[in-house]
Amino acid sequence: MSPDDRLQKQKALQNREADFAYGRQKAEEFAQQRQGELFNQVGQRVHDVCTQVAREKGYDFVLQNVVVGPPSADITSDVLTRLNASSGLGAGK
Repeated sequence: MSPDDRLQKQKALQNREADFAYGRQKAEEFAQQRQGELFNQVGQRVHDVCTQVAREKGYDFVLQNVVVGPPSADITSDVLTRLNASSGLGAGK
């Protein structure tokens, strides 16, 4: 192989590597953006269900990450049951 042929092939390979890296970067950016969108949708749904359950139970506020509290004030299972029911998933699925 002549030096010119070798140089052309090296440049072509470098261009392909750069194109691949650019494509990978764009795919990662898209995945991160989509993950953020989905996380926001789920977070909003959890918030809505927590608000609904809290109103039904007559609570003025809902705390997250409580260290000590009465078990009767824990709405976690009610929220999870409703989220699972609305998603079409059963409690054990």
